[in-house]
Amino acid sequence: MKLQKIVLTPDDLIFFLHIPKTAGTSLYKSLEQKFPLESVLKVDDRDLPYYFNNLRLSDMAHIQFCRQHASYHYRWNFPKKPKIITMLRNPVNRAYSFYKHVCSIKHHKLYNQLAANSFDPNYFFKELARDQITNLQTRMIVGYLNQQGSLSPEDLLSIAKIRLNQFTFFGLQERYSDSMLLLKHIFGWKFLDTRKINVSSKKTQTINGEIIEYINEVNQLDNKLYLYAAKIFDSIINEFKHKLETEH
Repeated sequence: MKLQKIVLTPDDLIFFLHIPKTAGTSLYKSLEQKFPLESVLKVDDRDLPYYFNNLRLSDMAHIQFCRQHASYHYRWNFPKKPKIITMLRNPVNRAYSFYKHVCSIKHHKLYNQLAANSFDPNYFFKELARDQITNLQTRMIVGYLNQQGSLSPEDLLSIAKIRLNQFTFFGLQERYSDSMLLLKHIFGWKFLDTRKINVSSKKTQTINGEIIEYINEVNQLDNKLYLYAAKIFDSIINEFKHKLETEH
C-alpha cells in the first residue's frame, strides 16, 4: 500500500474485499454513499457465483463499487482491473466477534446448531465454525479458500503479503479512526461517515485461555499477516499522521 492520492473517475472500480467481522459493514455503509446508487453492486454473497456466471462483462461496465464477502479470485470476474481495499483484524478479536455475531443473529445459518449446543464456545470454535476462523484473512486475500489445496503455509503467507502491498488500501479494525484518515487521504474525500455499526451488544459466554490458545494455534498465518500489516500501517501513520489530520 502506497500513500498516494487517487482521483477516481466513472471508469474506475473499487472492490471492497470484505473479510467478516473486521468493521467492514461500517466501512461499506460509508463508502456506498460516495457512488451513484446504480453503480453499486449489491448481490447476496450466496448468489455471487450465479451472478458472475450468468452475466456478460458488458453488463457490469457501469459498476464503480462492489463489496462482498468474497475472496481475491473474484477480481477476475470484473470487466476492468479493480482497485482493491480491505480491513484486517487481530485474529482472536475477529474470531470472538464472529462468535458473538452468530449468538445474536437468530437467522444466521449457524445459530440453530450453536443454540442446540448451549452456545458452547468450545463447540463453536473447534467444530461448528472451524473453517470460518482458521486463517480466513490470509485465505481470502490469496483467493485460496480450500484448506486442502497444494499451496504450502509459507507460500500462502508470502502471496498474502504481496497482495496486501498491491492493494490500494488496507486498514486495521483496531485502528479504525486512523484507517479512515488514511482512506480519506488516498481518495481525496473531505468527509467520510466513520460511525461503527453492526456491533453486537448481546452478552455471551467469555472465552478462556485455552480457547484463545486454540484460536492462535489455528491462525498462525493470520497472526503473522496481521503483524506484518500493522508494521506497515504504523510506519505510514507515524510518518504522516499530522499531515493526514490537518487535511481534514
